[in-house]
Amino acid sequence: MDIQFTPQLFGLGLLVVLVSGIGAVITRITRPRSGYAFGIDVVLAVSAIILMFAVADFVHEAEEFISMGEFLGVGALAFLGYALLVRLMPEAHCHHGDDEHDAHAVHGRRGARGVLIGDAVHNIADGFALAIAFTAGELAGIAAFIGIALHEAVQEVAEFAVLKRAGYSTARALVLNGLVACTIFVGMALATGIGSVIPESFAGYMFAIAAGVMLHVVAFDVVPHVRKKSAHSH
Repeated sequence: MDIQFTPQLFGLGLLVVLVSGIGAVITRITRPRSGYAFGIDVVLAVSAIILMFAVADFVHEAEEFISMGEFLGVGALAFLGYALLVRLMPEAHCHHGDDEHDAHAVHGRRGARGVLIGDAVHNIADGFALAIAFTAGELAGIAAFIGIALHEAVQEVAEFAVLKRAGYSTARALVLNGLVACTIFVGMALATGIGSVIPESFAGYMFAIAAGVMLHVVAFDVVPHVRKKSAHSH
């Protein structure tokens, strides 16, 4: 399977890293304002819609290589496997937009390190899915990039608050956020490496795995946040 670590892919990964840092910086400016929570909701909703568009493109591309049953089966296994990996790290997941909640829920620097490890796992999965998306076509790749970038920007809002609460200085928190964001390149390299050793006929399974990863982001990051906000509004 031809998955190339092109300058374009590297550049988009770098943009995701920069957007993540911008999200953390903007937190200190926008957090006290009344429109903050609504803005988070809008960004997450747009991210989810765009990611679902990319998933639909994966389905279309995979049809050339595997049956729909195989796609659904492999995608479900990827979804469940990723979910299990995340759940094995209970401190490693920040709830988007709930930075105050997360900052109080994670205790000390040990807990903050757990959050950083969890974010690194998320970023590796994002990089893996993004690299595969570009083999499905330019449109799918750009859609995946936009969805992942928006999702990452919001993720860093909560993570930055956790690091600050754990006692890290603003500068160190930003540096740690940036270093962890760079693990997206590990995911890209992983996808490229796997793609170089598997036959073209396995491309459908790679699309299914990427779809499972993206659906996990939507199901466990976006939907729970929206439901929580809806419940609090009643």
